[in-house]
Amino acid sequence: MYQVHAGEDGAPSGRRREMSKKIPYRQSSMASLNTARLLSPNQNDFKQCRTHGAFHKNFAGYMKIQTGFFGMWKVCFFTLQGIELTIAEDEGLPAARCDTIAYVSASRGKPTLLQFHMKSKKVWKTQCISTDIANAWFSAVEDCMSRLSYSIDRYLRSCEKRQTPTVLCGWLSQLDAKGKVMGRYFYVLRHLTVSMAPNVDVLPEVYDVVTDATAAGADGAMELRFQTQPSMVLRFDSVELLRVWHAVVHTCMKEPSRALFG
Repeated sequence: MYQVHAGEDGAPSGRRREMSKKIPYRQSSMASLNTARLLSPNQNDFKQCRTHGAFHKNFAGYMKIQTGFFGMWKVCFFTLQGIELTIAEDEGLPAARCDTIAYVSASRGKPTLLQFHMKSKKVWKTQCISTDIANAWFSAVEDCMSRLSYSIDRYLRSCEKRQTPTVLCGWLSQLDAKGKVMGRYFYVLRHLTVSMAPNVDVLPEVYDVVTDATAAGADGAMELRFQTQPSMVLRFDSVELLRVWHAVVHTCMKEPSRALFG
């Protein structure tokens, strides 16, 4: 088995670099997501968000995962936001499970099989449609692991220093008045302007500009109010993602000059 995981400082560890040297077809020196760029048009089971300058990188696609007592394989929709991996039955459907990746590994003799080892100590065993897709997921995790030491505070300071737009993007579940999931979509926040799309590779449509953000009644959710459109209650896949969005929204509201950046 070979692995990619985070060291104490958030960077890929020396152990992973050592093992990568022993596995020629899984090169750690490969530029981030080169494999994904080489995928043919019909191998669309792995997608990367092209939103430039966002704090989190986002990836999405289909893999089979072992479920149940007998470990039957089931096709599910996966999203990767930073190192938060989430499973849903399909695009647009509610998140079924979410966990934080500690490291990912693959069997030398089974290049399409991946094992996502979670910080909860659980292991998600998945099967990709091809070796290229498996390589793309592996490289995506490696890329996100290398950015762990780059905190949201550093990102906000960098945007201010360089006068670049503050951008967040990610998968959020929209809730109705009763707290039921209406749908799970891909949202982009550019300063305080919210856009949304059904998937990471679809051009997001502008919804409106945020005027206020408060905690919602549902766990892990935030309510956004807008200039003209109805308010939204959005639930996040993890507490960490909620914390990041909360920090960015409130920073942009307190510092309106950021709207002029970029």
